Amino acid sequence: MRALLAAVIIALVLAATPALASGKKPDATQGIYVAMLYEKLLDKTPAFEDWVRSSPKYAKTELYDRPQYLKDEVDKMYDTYNLLTVTEPIVLDVNAKITAYSPLGKGFLVQNFNDMTYFNYTYMGQRYALIPNGVASYQWLKCPADLSDSIAREMSENQTVRLTMTLTPQGADPHPIQMDGRTYKLVMAEISKIELWSKDNSYIVWDTQFNSTDSKTKSLLNLHP
Repeated sequence: MRALLAAVIIALVLAATPALASGKKPDATQGIYVAMLYEKLLDKTPAFEDWVRSSPKYAKTELYDRPQYLKDEVDKMYDTYNLLTVTEPIVLDVNAKITAYSPLGKGFLVQNFNDMTYFNYTYMGQRYALIPNGVASYQWLKCPADLSDSIAREMSENQTVRLTMTLTPQGADPHPIQMDGRTYKLVMAEISKIELWSKDNSYIVWDTQFNSTDSKTKSLLNLHP
């Protein structure tokens, strides 16, 4: 009877709980994509010919091959740009410095998340700043005590973990600004989720959906090897 009851409970939990799944870790978004996204958010077409001519590969290409190389690369960029939509997520890997686990607060504090946090990309000599809206609200990685050891195992010696952030683009500022002594083109985005993957990238140790799921249920389902 107990076995049957346990099976029913697990079935209901599986149906109702957003499990932390294993699978393939998403690839981080590259600088060229952010550069294209910036232009597309402003409804502008980049000067792809200039981009190609400024590239190291173009400089290394033999003079007689450059016209064809230029055409081929520009065509590829146009194809990519035309397929790009401003709703596609941006994926960012972040080295986050965190404190030791707090039993009182039941979580870890991310020391380098605050209201001034931004993430920079560089492409063809242009700097782009990705501004995550409300990142300060993610300063606290909340988790139950029984998960703290799993997270601690993913830390480097200086208590740094690699977080994967997924963001939804919100807009771009047509006017570059100065930050930290450099000129940046701004892309604003909304954080949709943050994940902490295992060091071998085979499963998710923690994510921002965890707060809505009971820790005992997580342990029951054995979702954290």
